[in-house]
Amino acid sequence: MAVGGSQRDRSPGYPIVPLDEALERLAVFEVVQAGGFLGLIFIAAVCMKSFGNACHNRNRLHQGLLVMVHAIGPLILLQAGNGIPGMSVWITWVPGVIMVMVSLYYGVPRILRPDPPSAMGLFVATSAVVFLLSLF
Repeated sequence: MAVGGSQRDRSPGYPIVPLDEALERLAVFEVVQAGGFLGLIFIAAVCMKSFGNACHNRNRLHQGLLVMVHAIGPLILLQAGNGIPGMSVWITWVPGVIMVMVSLYYGVPRILRPDPPSAMGLFVATSAVVFLLSLF
């Protein structure tokens, strides 16, 4: 959307939005996006705890939160690239999800300490949950 400007800067279909209204929309969008990421982290950590308990590995929620906070970090960092005009969302999302999966691959065995077969199942299940949740 065009912010401010004169009549000659106006292109059809893009109304001129006052700067105060544009900043208000931006603030609301960023708060909702931050809340969404916090929800994603919490839901994925609860799922990770449930998957770990199903594998006879007693984990606490704070261990799952620790893994998820560190794993989701690259995805949140790469989302800053969406501010570049003309940048497709997929260009930042795909490398972000790959980095999340790599972080989970190394983080799950080190933090949760499951036995090796359970670690692989826990990694795959948690990666699938994060992948699906990050689509929304």
